[in-house]
Amino acid sequence: MFLQEWFNRDARSNGQIVECQPEAYRQPHRRVSPRIAARAPLHWVEICLIAQLFSSSLRAETGAETEEIIKLDAVVITGDAETRQRTPGSVHKIDQQALEQWKHTDIHRVLEEVPGVYVRGEDGWGLRPNIGMRGAGSDRSKKIALMEDGILFAPAPYSAPAAYYFPLMPRMQSVEVFKGPAAIQYGPNTVGGAINFVSRDIPGSEEDEEDLNGAIDLALGNYAYGKLHGYYGESTDRYGWLLEGVHLQSDGFKELDGGGDTGFDKNDILFKARFNSDFSADIYHQFDLKIGYADEESDETYLGLTDDDFDANPLRRYAASQLDNMSWDHQQYSLNHYMDPGGSYALNTTIYRREFSRVWDKLNGFSGGAPDLQEILSDPYSPVNSIFYEVLTGQSDSLTPTETLLMGANARDFIAQGIQTQIEWEPEIAGYVHEIRAGLRYHEDEIIRNHSERGFLMQSGEMVHDGNPTRFTTRNRASAEALALHLHDDVTFGDLTLSGGVRAELIETDFINRLTGDLISRSDDVIIPGLGISYKTTPNLRLLAGVHKGFVPVPPGSDPEVEPEESINYEFGLRFSSGDLRAEAIGFFNDYSNLTGVCTFSSGCATSELDLGFNAGEVDIWGLEAVLEKTFASSIQGRLEFPVKLIYTWTTSEFKNAFTSPRPDLRDVNVGDELPYLPEHQLTLKAGVSRHQWRGAVAFTYVAEMRTSAGTGEPADNERTDQQTIVDLTLDYQLTNRSQIYFSADNLFDDEAIVARRPFGARPGKPRTLSMGYKMNF
Repeated sequence: MFLQEWFNRDARSNGQIVECQPEAYRQPHRRVSPRIAARAPLHWVEICLIAQLFSSSLRAETGAETEEIIKLDAVVITGDAETRQRTPGSVHKIDQQALEQWKHTDIHRVLEEVPGVYVRGEDGWGLRPNIGMRGAGSDRSKKIALMEDGILFAPAPYSAPAAYYFPLMPRMQSVEVFKGPAAIQYGPNTVGGAINFVSRDIPGSEEDEEDLNGAIDLALGNYAYGKLHGYYGESTDRYGWLLEGVHLQSDGFKELDGGGDTGFDKNDILFKARFNSDFSADIYHQFDLKIGYADEESDETYLGLTDDDFDANPLRRYAASQLDNMSWDHQQYSLNHYMDPGGSYALNTTIYRREFSRVWDKLNGFSGGAPDLQEILSDPYSPVNSIFYEVLTGQSDSLTPTETLLMGANARDFIAQGIQTQIEWEPEIAGYVHEIRAGLRYHEDEIIRNHSERGFLMQSGEMVHDGNPTRFTTRNRASAEALALHLHDDVTFGDLTLSGGVRAELIETDFINRLTGDLISRSDDVIIPGLGISYKTTPNLRLLAGVHKGFVPVPPGSDPEVEPEESINYEFGLRFSSGDLRAEAIGFFNDYSNLTGVCTFSSGCATSELDLGFNAGEVDIWGLEAVLEKTFASSIQGRLEFPVKLIYTWTTSEFKNAFTSPRPDLRDVNVGDELPYLPEHQLTLKAGVSRHQWRGAVAFTYVAEMRTSAGTGEPADNERTDQQTIVDLTLDYQLTNRSQIYFSADNLFDDEAIVARRPFGARPGKPRTLSMGYKMNF
């Protein structure tokens, strides 16, 4: 009753102004009333209530003015786990402490902390992540909603959502993962879930001597790895700004036949500015500007190895990939307006635009009449395939027209822009306070594809242009306009919390083939409901259940017979918390009425079929995800802390119908076949130790072998990946209260495993990599 009374009061009625920093809004200087604090997906009500009480007491003692802002960062971090405990559905947060301890730049490794999330390696560095959730396909992370600060960041989320752009992890201060009914607020893809990357806040006011305005972080490692990360900002009660930059580089760990780099250079620069009205104003306004630029140059390839060559040297790269190169640049702009009139509601509106351009020049294969690359690498010793294999490896020169190597330059330009607004309203109905969030987003995006091919001849291990003109293989434009609306309500009746909502998507797409002049238009409207329940059976134990509709739109240009991906997803589980012990186990069942596949070059499809969808029919996916974590303590030789966290996921699947498709991993599917690239078991165990100025942690990750094509029973050796057993290590020592040195080892025991066979041949994960760095805050 005590909290309920405070919950129903407006902070402005008694002059209290508290900085609560709910993650949903990211901005440290917004005025937050206790009734509005609950607007965040992770429910920050209790934190803000405690903050209001503390603020009132402090002002009574000090006589401080009502405009004074109280810093509560530590309270927010502590309260986050507590509020998540009562949240219906599966919601996980990787906080700033975890990100800074491990200092991973590869999002694949970051997400190992979250159950129900699958990652498929490709280049070893996480340059182009492949992320799936609860069985949703991981190829280029196309089937999950990816956001930065609540804004979709896929190059074209509706027209072409493949994640060829990804923000750099050093820029992030936390990562939020939503699965189940919690994901329907974000969309458009809701079959698996959503991930929100929270970028760094503008630093606090300089008036506090303990505030830190910036940092510099420098690291060096083997394979000529280097990281340079820095940021600086300032803040007052009325304005603030932040400038941040990250540079990552490596010469690469693969060994190219004949020599040459196989690495990358990446840059990411971001500027933020904030201006807000006086905190005592009747209606509080805040404007936040965000401008960013990023680019990449990487000598990456789709070409893998034969199994025998992988066994001999998994880091080898064939001579025919010597010209492969990815080059892209990305710009982002957003302007956010937040308004708090001081009552029971607040309004948050953002205008955004993103531009992305990329060219991936890579080996497509041989000229007409030759076997495709996958066929050659699967059986390199057959009389025909051996001829082309020797050209690929530079052992033989190109002697006939069919031995001409085709380099494809896939040039693509993307634009995504829109406006989204959300109102958070907390009316009291029949004696119960409802936390209502209603939002609207108008979004438009497009992709322009200009793909071309050029012929090269292998001559003494070098690729030489054959003198023929470049020819276009694909020229098209795909675009989408979408209006999305969502309504969500959370209400608590004693020990029971209900969380329900609905999402509507109205989508129109156009596809123009500029080589043939064909135009294909399509409209799709869908209603996506969801409901979650959380019931506290004891002070420490909660039961939770949920059901929601999964949806993925159809790629523009697909055959009219192709239907959207749709499913009904169920979850049921329990959550336990007592002191520093937390446990969670959730079972899930996804009943697909129609699974869809998309043909991409990364999946091995032919050039003429790229980015077109097809129906895969009915599929059932079910599994279990579990988390157990606790911090042990010992006073031997000073206080030692031992945090331990165990994450486990079990998943299985079954097609309910037979079909054929142009995608190699789903070529001929029969009833009862299992999905490809879906590990049955994956487990991560993290254990750490800390004492005074130093701390260390080790992570053990196991991923079961995966079949690379749909099927049943034991897959053939060339149709499966290896099981992976990876150990990572991190150590850091605090030199002063503002500086530290650190050491990291990824894949400490140098596990050599085939992590993928898409699209052509066996691909290795990252070998043992060591790095050492220095970080200083100021």
